[in-house]
Amino acid sequence: MKAQLITSLGEIRPDGSPLELKEVPRSCPTNGQVRLKIIACGVCHTELDEIEGRTSPPELPVIPGHQVVGTIEKFGPGIDSALQKQLKNQPVGVGWIYSACGQCRFCQEGRENLCPDFTATGRDRDGGYAEYMLVPVNYAIPLPPDLDPVQASPLLCAGSIGYRSLMLALKPNRGNPKRRLDKNKPLYSDSSRSSNSNINRKNNSNNHCNNHCNTNGNKNSTNYNNNNNNNRNNKNPKTSSPGQQSKQNSTPNDNACSGIEHSNQQEEPFIPAGQQDKHPISNISSTTGTCQLNEIPPLETLGLTGFGASGHLVLQLVKAFHPSTRVYVFARRQSTRDFAFSLGADWAGPTSARAPEPCQSIIDTTPAWLPVREALANLAPGGRLVINAIRKEAGDKDALQDLNYARHLWLEKEIKSVANVTRQDIRGILNAASKINLQPTLTEYSLEEAGQALKDIKFSRGRGAKVLKISTNNK
Repeated sequence: MKAQLITSLGEIRPDGSPLELKEVPRSCPTNGQVRLKIIACGVCHTELDEIEGRTSPPELPVIPGHQVVGTIEKFGPGIDSALQKQLKNQPVGVGWIYSACGQCRFCQEGRENLCPDFTATGRDRDGGYAEYMLVPVNYAIPLPPDLDPVQASPLLCAGSIGYRSLMLALKPNRGNPKRRLDKNKPLYSDSSRSSNSNINRKNNSNNHCNNHCNTNGNKNSTNYNNNNNNNRNNKNPKTSSPGQQSKQNSTPNDNACSGIEHSNQQEEPFIPAGQQDKHPISNISSTTGTCQLNEIPPLETLGLTGFGASGHLVLQLVKAFHPSTRVYVFARRQSTRDFAFSLGADWAGPTSARAPEPCQSIIDTTPAWLPVREALANLAPGGRLVINAIRKEAGDKDALQDLNYARHLWLEKEIKSVANVTRQDIRGILNAASKINLQPTLTEYSLEEAGQALKDIKFSRGRGAKVLKISTNNK
């Protein structure tokens, strides 16, 4: 199969090629795994962080990409026939979370994003810049039937991490500590009892963990220098698809999404440690969610600093679910601010500008430090800055030397970082997108153009999300 590989680390330059296109072996799925035929894969700033060494892959070469949509082409052993029948020809999505242990206290509390054994798609395991990939079936999330696979791919990271950030931003000083679970007590028994117990847990902050597929072993492929000529697909030329502002004029009031720190979603079966190999993979890849984003009270004011792939989706979510919230956007370029206005922003100004009024929460989606300092100055007392970035670049770190305690940090302001995503976040954004017809603004590239897409992100060319369209055949 064809794949784009990270073969060395270093700064991405305008005249360089950050990836190598090669023919690599197509691996067979092992216990609990499936092999996807990839339709599309979103391109993310995190790939820059991988290549430039801020979050380095543990081994090279590796196939990047963690916003993957495809169809299951082959099932590995240990997956029951009923689930195979359900997922056959069903488009599924794979996000940054490739697997988690299922046993640690973070997983038991529904915070699998903090699991010490968290593995990341496209960094710790091969990802979606390829024609095929392997993934544990438990981490392949079925798409709602009305979502276009190419349009859905940016939702799997830009959307899901934006969704997680928004849920955290909506809860300044409202968070409740999560209840620790009895590690010897099953998370639930059967669907009917789970459904009844969910009613009683409606406002509980637990998001119980999902079982762990026994696939944390060797890397998918170890020798990328063995060439073969199998499975060549024609690539599609680059096109563009304009984003559309949501037509929703009122707050959705039915089952649109499942949230973090606030979930009554039907949970997945718990598999005791050491028994994953013996336990058949059950029907756990559901997109069904019962938590409503609008169950959390809206903010009066929300700031967004940086307005790219994630920010433009968050703005549309806020305007659909919380139309009364005034959203203020901070961005360097006038063209970006104009884009924000076109999607419903109430105000937009430069990164260091002051908003018309202090913001209760601000979400920072930039790789820089200056927006952190300026966002803190724009926060209201008791406000929360949510930093939606896996790493920050060092170029403007000196901006932190100008932090003034009274101006930037006093009056119980807080900083909350966002680390990874859970499957709940992915289900949440997919269901919300289906409900409000969320339309990412995106530019399409072929697999061969992946390096160009990364450079366009690096040097801030284009708007919205960038997607590799890899296959038009989703059968």
